[in-house]
Amino acid sequence: CVLCCGIVSITASSPLSEQLLAAGGGLHLISWSSLPQGSGLGGSSILAGVAMRSILTAFGLAMDDESLIHAVLNVEQMLTTGGGWQDQVGAIIGGAKIARSAPKLPLQVVPEQLPMSQAFADELSSRLVLVFTGRPRLPQHPLQK
Repeated sequence: CVLCCGIVSITASSPLSEQLLAAGGGLHLISWSSLPQGSGLGGSSILAGVAMRSILTAFGLAMDDESLIHAVLNVEQMLTTGGGWQDQVGAIIGGAKIARSAPKLPLQVVPEQLPMSQAFADELSSRLVLVFTGRPRLPQHPLQK
């Protein structure tokens, strides 16, 4: 995450420890999730987004939402999870939204907030139920059974 936040660089001539000291020191970040692994709920992407926003804040840096969305995509690809192309959008941008991307590389996720009245949001929320079936869905192979 510190790499995708721009705090350290893999091409720098100085070692990681020196880069972190130059940025003000290291950090210790603890995170957890009670989401089942492979639940398809985007847990790793959401945690990466929260971790990156926390790291940026700790170092006095800022990143706009769309840049953060793409930085999380980079983290997920570096971790080879196969996720991250849109899961983090829901955690980074509140409310109702749609995330689109063209079928080409490099991937460019374009989020769009959808207008929704509070009354409609409340009604929709009262009718939605989230159910985990117990069957993991790994993002590397979303079309496999």
